[in-house]
Amino acid sequence: MRTALRFAALARKKELLEAGNSDSRELLRQRILPGLVEFEAFRGGLAEPVVSGGFRFLLQAARGGRGPDLDGLIALRDAVIPGTKAGLRLVPAKPLFPAHAPLEPGAVGPALDRFFEWTSSPGFAQMHVVEQVTVTQVRLHEIYPFGEGTEVSVSLLAHWFLLAQGYLLPAYRFADAGEFARALEAGLEFRTEDLVNLNLQALGRAYNMGLDVEAS
Repeated sequence: MRTALRFAALARKKELLEAGNSDSRELLRQRILPGLVEFEAFRGGLAEPVVSGGFRFLLQAARGGRGPDLDGLIALRDAVIPGTKAGLRLVPAKPLFPAHAPLEPGAVGPALDRFFEWTSSPGFAQMHVVEQVTVTQVRLHEIYPFGEGTEVSVSLLAHWFLLAQGYLLPAYRFADAGEFARALEAGLEFRTEDLVNLNLQALGRAYNMGLDVEAS
């Protein structure tokens, strides 16, 4: 019940921002993206200018009306690590946490096919977008489709669901990285409440930024 009320509060913030005069693209560019790039770069162990390329690809794809899919995930990985062409992982991946058991290389492709088939299903569509983001983060970290750049690519793919449905991107704080890791580890143990709450809080923070501008 508490989560449902928070979903409703987020929907109200979205309505208020869209009813105002705030330019969501400018809000993303100036106030949300710098912190989000910093957060994802730190979490993924990559340089911020490299991660920025992945976000540029994401924004262009979403604005073009393209939805998240396997080709998009691979293209995101190639945008994150420029000058490379990523194939799916062919070697075992090192676990991120004790609870993390990345799939064996031969299972990666079929698992991704099933995942994207599921994201096109009515059941997935009935989930709140924050829940879609959360299960995407958990499942794709479990699959771990690539080597270098996987964590940032997975995050970008999860954010894509937000953009595809007209939402802002989450405004994580740099200090959220440790909490995100703990929540992701719990998600890999089938306890997703903490990660849902963290994602919901970060998205609400993004809307608060826009609404503060409107109020000033």
